[in-house]
Amino acid sequence: MVQFLNTIRTSERERVKSKLLRPKDLQEDIRGPLGNAEFIAISTLEEIQNSEKLRMDISRARGGDVVRPIDVPGILGELESFYIKVATAERQRKKESEKMDGKVVRPMDSSFQGPLGEAERRVSEAVSKVKQEELDRLDSIKKSLAENRPMETNRNSLLGWTEALFVGLVRAPALVWMVVDRVMELMDSSRFDEQDEMILRQRQKNTTIAFEDTDEE
Repeated sequence: MVQFLNTIRTSERERVKSKLLRPKDLQEDIRGPLGNAEFIAISTLEEIQNSEKLRMDISRARGGDVVRPIDVPGILGELESFYIKVATAERQRKKESEKMDGKVVRPMDSSFQGPLGEAERRVSEAVSKVKQEELDRLDSIKKSLAENRPMETNRNSLLGWTEALFVGLVRAPALVWMVVDRVMELMDSSRFDEQDEMILRQRQKNTTIAFEDTDEE
């Protein structure tokens, strides 16, 4: 922003020294943003004016028949051509949507890609590229952090001590739960052992009674 304002200030100083009324009249290397904007605007208007004069001349030569801007070179003709391509592509996209039971067909997925489809495709490619670059950068950061963790490189530093404390706080609930789970498992195991011992005692008692009955017979 500062550079932009400095460029305007420098070009305006040169225009005052040269005693020129319009910024566009300066030389191209010192014209500045204002001069360039005025030059582009004047050139565009002159091009439109020349193309419209040519269109009127052709119309008079054809006995008053209407000549469309697209039939003569110029900016208006380019705009008309652009709108025709957009309208054609949108009509084709609408037909394809109707064939698919009203499912929306994106401009870039249409069989006839107009300016909107081309623009959407470029934007989609740019977004995908940026997304992939950001994912690669994130992976690189993760790898760098994993290889150079403060708590492993210098545990006594502030970052190392903070990371160790945070990791400990995060892991503590999981460790406590593992201990509780193991204790519950051991308690269940001890109850099963007591039950097994009672069953064995009962079986031994039954066996002893059976032998005693046999001896009495």
